[in-house]
Amino acid sequence: MEFFKIRNKPLAASVANRIDQTQATLEYGANDPPISSEIIAKCNYHNINPSIYKPYFKEAYQLALDKWNKHIQHHLALPLFRDIQCFDPRFIHTQINRQNIVSYTNIIEF
Repeated sequence: MEFFKIRNKPLAASVANRIDQTQATLEYGANDPPISSEIIAKCNYHNINPSIYKPYFKEAYQLALDKWNKHIQHHLALPLFRDIQCFDPRFIHTQINRQNIVSYTNIIEF
C-alpha cells in the first residue's frame, strides 16, 4: 500500500490497473518470454544462442502465473477493487460500458 500512497493516486484504480498489468505480463511471458538486451549481449559475448534459455524463462513465467492464479486472481477483494474504480473520474471517462452504477454488485450499498 505504501507504493500507492507515495504516488498520490486513487488507490482502487491504481491497484486494479497494476493487477491487470501484472497478469498480462505473466501471461505474455508464459507464452513467449522476453529476453532482455542485457542477457542477449552476455550470450553474444560468450557465443551462446540466447534462444536456448527461452524454455527456462517460459517455465519461470508459468510458475509465477500459476502462483498468481492461485493467490491473486481469485482473491475476494479483487472484484471490489475493480468496482470502486467507478468513483475515479478518469475511469468513468475512459470506460463507457462501465457507467451503469447498477452493475457494481460488489458494493452492497448499490
